[in-house]
Amino acid sequence: MEKYYWDTQLEYLKYSDMNQQNKQKFFHSLKEDGVGGEPVNKELFIESLQKRGITIKEAHEQFEAELLFSQVFNIDSSFIYAPSMKITFGEIKK
Repeated sequence: MEKYYWDTQLEYLKYSDMNQQNKQKFFHSLKEDGVGGEPVNKELFIESLQKRGITIKEAHEQFEAELLFSQVFNIDSSFIYAPSMKITFGEIKK
């Protein structure tokens, strides 16, 4: 019984280590893609959003949201990431 327990623990440790390595690779990949990165230049960030049609108030709110996300995002964060998903809106007329 003790040998079985030891083997189970050893397998768990191997899985845990492999899981941690995969998690680290994924986290660093997301960081390289800019996810969770601190917005660098506030003025350029806000100006860029304004050029896309949002108000200065909304741009400031978005900057603050991005800044907060960059501060709390870490390897243990959980969220859904779908870089190839396109969200659109409109009406289809037949």
